[in-house]
Amino acid sequence: MEIAENLLTKSPLGLRMTKEAINISLDSPSLETIMQIENRSQMLCSTSMDLLEGVNAFFEKRKPKYPKS
Repeated sequence: MEIAENLLTKSPLGLRMTKEAINISLDSPSLETIMQIENRSQMLCSTSMDLLEGVNAFFEKRKPKYPKS
């Protein structure tokens, strides 16, 4: 339960991308495919409002308030 509560404080988009990458990697035919999924996830997360909120929260020394995705 403690792990689940900790995950609730993280970026919803980042968690969704991580879950998707794990699920795809279980049946992935190659390391290259997994790396492509990771690259796509990184690009999507780096252009999201979650990134901006995380950075702002860090510099303002507060907990992030991620928009519901």
